Amino acid sequence: MPKKRATRIIRQTQLGFVLGQLTGKFTLAFYIGMGKDKGFKERMISIGIAMRTCSKMTHVEMVFPDGWSYSSSGMDGGVRKKIITYSHPERWVFVTLVHNMTPESALYVKECKKRWDKILGKKYDHLGIWLNEAIPLGIEDKGAWYCSEGCKYSAGWEKPWAISPARLHKEAVVRTLEGRVR
Repeated sequence: MPKKRATRIIRQTQLGFVLGQLTGKFTLAFYIGMGKDKGFKERMISIGIAMRTCSKMTHVEMVFPDGWSYSSSGMDGGVRKKIITYSHPERWVFVTLVHNMTPESALYVKECKKRWDKILGKKYDHLGIWLNEAIPLGIEDKGAWYCSEGCKYSAGWEKPWAISPARLHKEAVVRTLEGRVR
């Protein structure tokens, strides 16, 4: 898969968000940064994730066509949904999973949202993000979730507990380019 094509897809998707074209798209939004605009604890978590994963991608959100963003965040206390404006697009990399809603893709998006709703309100998995990244044991705490784990679970992809935001980004790009999002 040519890297140039993947970069073009991501840039086109970012442009769509900048222009406010969220409607009708199902997207993963990856945060790039060390949380400079966040509190000390959040900044330390971001720096730790970046160091451990050798990537600047430290967080991911799943953005639904209706504008709701779902994720798990230590800052927000766990699994939640909220409207995010993505007002600093330079801090985000967007990978659109579904560009045009067909009846089949609308059903898939609905299934993803149902999976999020099942875990809504669960606590943030501080231990899991460190254990599964530092020592990939495949240990899963069903009562706690971190961001990339929740997004991968919601998408219905295999082994959601064993992935960082950066690795989820790579998987999402490959799946999108290959046309196998489901």
